[in-house]
Amino acid sequence: FESTRWAVHFNRQIFKIRDLILWLGGDFITNHIHADNVETNLLSPPEALAYAHSAIVTGIRYLLEDKELERIIVPCNDGNHGRMTEQMRSSSRCAMSLETMLYGFLAREFANEPRVGFLLAQGSHLYYEVYGRTIRYVHGDETRYHGGVGGITIPIYKAMAGWETVRHADLTVMGHYHQRTSLRDLIVNGSLIGFSPYSLTIGARFEPPAQDFTMLDPKRFKGLSMPLWVSDVSDDGGPAV
Repeated sequence: FESTRWAVHFNRQIFKIRDLILWLGGDFITNHIHADNVETNLLSPPEALAYAHSAIVTGIRYLLEDKELERIIVPCNDGNHGRMTEQMRSSSRCAMSLETMLYGFLAREFANEPRVGFLLAQGSHLYYEVYGRTIRYVHGDETRYHGGVGGITIPIYKAMAGWETVRHADLTVMGHYHQRTSLRDLIVNGSLIGFSPYSLTIGARFEPPAQDFTMLDPKRFKGLSMPLWVSDVSDDGGPAV
């Protein structure tokens, strides 16, 4: 949230920024979806959910201190880590996600704040119109990547081609893969939790914890895109350069 305030202030040298979209894309808790999570997680799922709620409420209130921001829109998608079932559901994924409860509490927290509006997904996809263009928000666990030199974009674009037959979107925003990627019609958000033993197990590439900040322009639409680092450089780890 501090990095977001900094990025908004930095870009105001060129742009007049009045609206902010704060996407809550899921996986705010690790949950007990693997056996070793019970042994290694710092917090239990209810404790982690309460911590996430407190952190996000504090962060949104911090953003609201910027009096030039007239509106903060908060699209919300559940992630695969918030599920209460052994496997992900298709038709009832939102109903069986702890993050649905988190988002409901957050929306209630800001119900009387006219500058904040929550958009709660009723399924895996959520759509929102900006400057006459459509943004598709999806966590991203529906896509399947099993390695390969083409990287994550190949299965993602294959999935997007199918989604386009249902509803068109000018920009797709997703997370899930812990790899920040920014292309003309696709944003894959970075990882908030950072690299982990599970990342090493599946052969994921190392990437310091980061989130994505992208400017949307009424004429050119997707413009400047930049990473928001969420850890100190000394904590990034990874291979020495």
